[in-house]
Amino acid sequence: MQRATQAVDLNDPALLETATPARLARNLSATRPLLLGLLATCFVIAVFLGLELAAEYRRALGDAERATLAAARIGQRQVSQALQHIQLAFQSFDEDPTVTSTLVVRRVNSEQHAALWRIRNSSPLFSRLIVVDTEGRLAASSEQADPAPISFAERSWFQAQIKQVGTGLRFDEPLQIHDEVQAIPVSQRLMTPEGQFAGVLVAYVRPEYFADFFASLAVDSMNLLRSDGNILARHPTLPPGAPTLVREQDGPEPQGVRGEEWTARRPSQIDGQPSLLAATRVPNTDLYVVARLTQSTVLARWSRDVMPLALSASALLLAFAAVGMWLARSLKRRDVLVHAIVEAQEAADLARAEAEAASNAKSNFLAQMSHELRTPLNAILGFAQVLEGEMFGKHVDSRYREYSRHIRRSGDHLLQLINNLLDLSKVHSGNWILDDGPVDLVASADWVLEILGQRATEASLTLTNAISADFPEIHADKRILRQVLLNLVGNAIKFTPSGGHIWIEAARDARGGVALSVRDTGIGIDPADIPEILTPFGTAKRQATTAAHGTGLGLPLSKAFAELHGGALEVRAAPGGGTIVTMLLPDSRVIEAPPLLIAMG
Repeated sequence: MQRATQAVDLNDPALLETATPARLARNLSATRPLLLGLLATCFVIAVFLGLELAAEYRRALGDAERATLAAARIGQRQVSQALQHIQLAFQSFDEDPTVTSTLVVRRVNSEQHAALWRIRNSSPLFSRLIVVDTEGRLAASSEQADPAPISFAERSWFQAQIKQVGTGLRFDEPLQIHDEVQAIPVSQRLMTPEGQFAGVLVAYVRPEYFADFFASLAVDSMNLLRSDGNILARHPTLPPGAPTLVREQDGPEPQGVRGEEWTARRPSQIDGQPSLLAATRVPNTDLYVVARLTQSTVLARWSRDVMPLALSASALLLAFAAVGMWLARSLKRRDVLVHAIVEAQEAADLARAEAEAASNAKSNFLAQMSHELRTPLNAILGFAQVLEGEMFGKHVDSRYREYSRHIRRSGDHLLQLINNLLDLSKVHSGNWILDDGPVDLVASADWVLEILGQRATEASLTLTNAISADFPEIHADKRILRQVLLNLVGNAIKFTPSGGHIWIEAARDARGGVALSVRDTGIGIDPADIPEILTPFGTAKRQATTAAHGTGLGLPLSKAFAELHGGALEVRAAPGGGTIVTMLLPDSRVIEAPPLLIAMG
């Protein structure tokens, strides 16, 4: 027997015809408490939502403050590693008897030049190195074997080193050394074995070495400062007219705060935006790394995180209001609607939780890859280069040098894999910004051949730059273009048998664009495998028949870089017939020579 569960509808004509006034009054009286209860519920939800949003914002500020301090600590560790490298380089120079024995002699010293040249080429950290004598005259340079005796006696670092006790490092304000290149002078007092002042060793350090690393951290800006507030390196670059000397606002030690690290919330002196600041001191120096996250960034992240909750709660309030209006007519319809809303809310919560978990997993993975692998790996590579270069003296056993070379090569391969993963993720997320400028294809190809020439020679392969000397320059990101060429030529070396030939070629296509190709006489590829090798981690069947193996990231990354430039990557090959990989760039990327220059030949 079916039970009647349908609620009373006050707007039902049949009910109006049969109901008595008392019955209608009872139905209305029964409905009013439900409506009042619904209104009270909506009010409680609104208050709870407001309190929850406020608490969530406070939690977001706290999380952001901790993340900013963590970023400052990471930056501080990178700076500390760089300073260790500088100290090792200075120590290797100071302990070389062929150099220090002639420091007080005011004449050109070829041993000093050779030692400085080796140090400069040991790391991208250095722009150039010089030695000045006790009177401030240039005695040796990494750039010239016989430099002019320029006087540096009035430089602040020389005056300070004359008065300084000990041989600690001194960091001075960045200065322009030539064209638009800036460098940070890092100086150290040189002493004779008898304890006499012998001169000053100065390394000009590239600020972009630190700025490029700072750019990889998830903060709005990061500064490397001296304790007096002078900015040595920064990302992003300071806008025109911005102060290069900061005091109480962004300075290393604001009023009332002392210690190795600190955090603060206040407007930035550079742009005036309310910000979260975190600073940490570089051990045993007067340097600080200061990270900044603007409150607008924190608010944007908070808004993005709480928007699903706010929208869901708003939808719930509207639904309750609609149900309240509907309840006067049908209690059953209200129950059905509330049940549907609850299910929809649960589904929305579940979907949001899954999406947040996936996003957090990806972010944590990239952060772990970037900060826990790349930073110590850079230190390993630096020490391997020191060992391979025998900077502390000849190895007793030549196998140590060979093992050091294996460590460096393996480290380079792992670092390249990490960088490729991060680059591919950055490209796919749409966060890559091209640094376009004029690019000389001939010079870029020569650079690639110089880098990979030794590998080709060991594999008994011939590398040829077949690009015409008068080929026009293109407008592109030089670092990306060279990375593409390195990937393509490196693949060609891996899959070309001994005695083969590899060419780098460039030509204008039918539409006026540029076709930049790498052609080899290798084992080729089955055309059916070409789509596979253009996908991340895809490999062709040829790898199963050769000793060469790749990560499957080089070609997909090259394809993504070509598309970033508005072009494409094309692969033509046949089994046993060699391979041609071409980067196609549109005609808008070509820098045509002026007619007058063309006429002059």
